[in-house]
Amino acid sequence: MAAQVDRLIEHVQYARFDEAIAALEQLATYLPESVAREIVDVFLMGIEWHGTKLPGTPERLAKLERAFTDLSRNSHPIKRDFGRAVLGRRHQLEGHADDALAFYQQIIDGGERALESFALEEGARTCRQRDPERAIRYFELYRSRYGKSTGAEGALLELGDLYIAQGEHAKALEVYQSVETQRTRGVLLLKGIDLTPRRGMMRSLQGLGRQDEAQSLARQLLKETQHGTPLEKLADPELMVGLECLKVLGMTEDAARYEREITRRRIGQ
Repeated sequence: MAAQVDRLIEHVQYARFDEAIAALEQLATYLPESVAREIVDVFLMGIEWHGTKLPGTPERLAKLERAFTDLSRNSHPIKRDFGRAVLGRRHQLEGHADDALAFYQQIIDGGERALESFALEEGARTCRQRDPERAIRYFELYRSRYGKSTGAEGALLELGDLYIAQGEHAKALEVYQSVETQRTRGVLLLKGIDLTPRRGMMRSLQGLGRQDEAQSLARQLLKETQHGTPLEKLADPELMVGLECLKVLGMTEDAARYEREITRRRIGQ
């Protein structure tokens, strides 16, 4: 089985179209999602491989695409799921996210990895395009399936920030609280974000008008960011979080000092 996978990858890398189709017909084991992505990225979409554009004639590409379409309808579950993974990736790169999602959701064996990658990539892409509603949709898809897994915090924090920006403070609070729960259990992978979930919770509580709770959290965070230490000794994240806390607490003079230090560092860069 490993030899079959190796042969298929080699055919893809060197644009051996007919040989790749023959290898697909012999497929007897589920291929990693990364292989499906490579087939699409290099073989069908024409991304450079070792400095060379690989796609062949339109006729050959059409033949190859028909082969993947046939695979997606095959009665053999391994072939069917792999065909769907390839077609899902193709639709994704062409910007047809809804069509891609339909294929990914049909995959049975190994589909979770494909769907996870899709949700994260589309969430990030639509976020960059300043399309918060679609970004929230994809990050929520990710959260519903993988939100409690180790390493999910980056996507969840992004989701919380999107909700804050949309004024949906209750939903933001729920997301930040879930990340904070993970933090207290010691399952976060990202380094240096210990303050971030609670910072988001503080913003959410303030947005909800729960000022007493927001201020209680602000005092806790202010202590952890070493308020009272000479400002030049504080790290940038401590300064930024500390400034927000001071504003929540109405400590305007201290907040002005923090702002001056932040401005001084920016000018110095």
